[in-house]
Amino acid sequence: MAFFNRLFNRKSKPEFISTLQHSSLRRSLTDPQPSTSTPARGQRSSSEEKDTIEVLSGSIPVRVRARRAGCDFGRSKTSVDLGSVRSSASSAAEPVSSSADGSKSQYRTLRALHRSRLHTIMAAQDRSSKRPVVLKTFTKSRMSSSLRAKLEAEVAHLRSLTCLTGVVQFIQQFEDDDSIYIVLERCPGHTLIELVANSGGRLSENVLVPYVLIPLTLILADLHRRGIVHRQIKPEHTLCQIEAGLVTLVDFSEAVNKNQRCLNNRAGSLEYMAPEVLNKPTAEEIFHQVLYNGMSEEELPQYDEKADVWSLGVLAFEALTGCQPFLADSPVEMGRLQRELLTELDGAGNPLLFSGRNQLSGEARSFLLHALQLDPINRSSAERLLQHPLLQRYWPRYQSTQHATRLAAAAGARGAGASTTIAITPTTIGTSAITLTTAGNGQVAAVAAAAAAVAAAAAAAAASRTAGGGTSSCAAPAAAQKTNLLVAAPLQFPVR
Repeated sequence: MAFFNRLFNRKSKPEFISTLQHSSLRRSLTDPQPSTSTPARGQRSSSEEKDTIEVLSGSIPVRVRARRAGCDFGRSKTSVDLGSVRSSASSAAEPVSSSADGSKSQYRTLRALHRSRLHTIMAAQDRSSKRPVVLKTFTKSRMSSSLRAKLEAEVAHLRSLTCLTGVVQFIQQFEDDDSIYIVLERCPGHTLIELVANSGGRLSENVLVPYVLIPLTLILADLHRRGIVHRQIKPEHTLCQIEAGLVTLVDFSEAVNKNQRCLNNRAGSLEYMAPEVLNKPTAEEIFHQVLYNGMSEEELPQYDEKADVWSLGVLAFEALTGCQPFLADSPVEMGRLQRELLTELDGAGNPLLFSGRNQLSGEARSFLLHALQLDPINRSSAERLLQHPLLQRYWPRYQSTQHATRLAAAAGARGAGASTTIAITPTTIGTSAITLTTAGNGQVAAVAAAAAAVAAAAAAAAASRTAGGGTSSCAAPAAAQKTNLLVAAPLQFPVR
């Protein structure tokens, strides 16, 4: 038994009992921060990475159990800044090193972003290049063989996705006698949960859809086309830069390539877990079934990338309403709650999930129902969701933001002091080419604003033509162009 405890990183009985002393779970982002002395519900998850957050208060670390970082509504930023792990257009232009040669002394640590029993995440800086990075440190003595294998798989995924837009970029991995280190790129930004909290508890459609939902859906469509299933889609792992329309997905600890491994175990966060994942055994239970029953892993029921689409729907509901749609203590209770809220109707004939949610438009409800189908066969894929009317309606705004970001990045790359002529020729917006002259970096913002104005005017003109019976060249690709959409999806982001 001691061998299996070490193999699966099981907790001893006293330690297991202590983990049940959770803090109260907030059902809404507008609720006050719960007291740490009150037991909480709904915090169990199959992810082995979530333990505790150690907030550095002065010189005394305060250990608090929480589902997510506490949000201080009295400040412009949250009390625990987890939004520093991001990718950016500027940093992506730098060469990425995947060599195993390195040492901790190469990086100067600045501050702790997150601490848990298994690892520490630090904001750091490369001493030679001054490049801001994130340094993840894993203590070898606390890692079981299964966790080490999971870490190796995460690094493999990050290496394979190097330079893919919308995915946090891997820089380096090295180790010493005591620890394993992973270096990722970093730039200032906010997690979606911080963005929602700092916006009063929820986001409006005209902010969420063009600046978060469309880019995130494009990222998922690209990952799924490559066979990668993330399995940890949630606001804490979605990093946003609204002003540039950039979204970056982080934490690939549970990611799996379905072409290389079976998707047959329960993984991810319970609140964002799809119904077909809830009824699957844990990795430990699968090991025992294979070991003692002589079964093959391929014989067990499997799921696919549509589990990520369910998580996307839960994320969108939470951002639009400020409340998590599904909260339960166990997978069995969660499955029962999902069926109840999606199949039972209120007096108006709407699913109970939308009862009293007057802030949700008809298109938003339709989008959520497409993403939150209980049967994955009936659930839309990420590629299909890109054709939904909700995303199509905000596609011109998304495109104009992307063009303005590209233009600003190109103008910044020209260097200061040189007068430059920039021709704006959007290929997806029906406008004539215009010429702007800038005189150095001080005019970059003006150029970006001008580009945004031109794109907005073109979008309005295209919408007018569409209303009059014409065809808008700025709309999202039609269903007939579905194949071309995925090929062009990475190009919707600023060139990195």
